[in-house]
Amino acid sequence: MCAAGIGSICASSHTHTTPFGSHEIRMLAGPAADLDSAPLFWLELIDHGTKTSVDSYCCHRLKDAVPVVCDFFAQMDDLDHAG
Repeated sequence: MCAAGIGSICASSHTHTTPFGSHEIRMLAGPAADLDSAPLFWLELIDHGTKTSVDSYCCHRLKDAVPVVCDFFAQMDDLDHAG
């Protein structure tokens, strides 16, 4: 599921949202001014039930996103089972 999630989330270079049940993972492109210091993009986990951000992460490299998205999927699973 993580690899499929990364593929669908990274399909855009601006802002992209991918819904998963009552949750959503957003990818927001960072500023392109200085790639060495600025984040490449932000990932954010949204809970539509509470209309809040559950978690977010600043990614400087694409490979940084893989474990974050896997963690977001685990968090979504935990939230679904808790509610």
